[in-house]
Amino acid sequence: MSCAAGVKPGARELQGADLRDSDRSGDNMAGYALDGADLRKAKLFGTNLVLASLKRTDLREADLHGADLRQSDARNARFAGADLGSAKLDSALLHEADLSAIHAPNASFRDAQL
Repeated sequence: MSCAAGVKPGARELQGADLRDSDRSGDNMAGYALDGADLRKAKLFGTNLVLASLKRTDLREADLHGADLRQSDARNARFAGADLGSAKLDSALLHEADLSAIHAPNASFRDAQL
């Protein structure tokens, strides 16, 4: 099994999964591989996504309020219209990510690569 950089070996892999409108609020998804997953309008309030691989993941209009995405790899992810209020995106890889129309009061992007 090949893992994306930063994803822990043996991490739960949900690449390409259809998780639209799901409620994963407060879940510990640290190190998960979610590349290309559909998380549109998902409830991820306070979810731990540290070191998660979110490449090409669709997070449009998702509720990521208070989520921890530190050191996640979200290159080419789509966050358009997402609630990132108080989220932690420190040291996240956000190259080519769509951050249009996000709601991000008090979000932290320290050392994030945009």
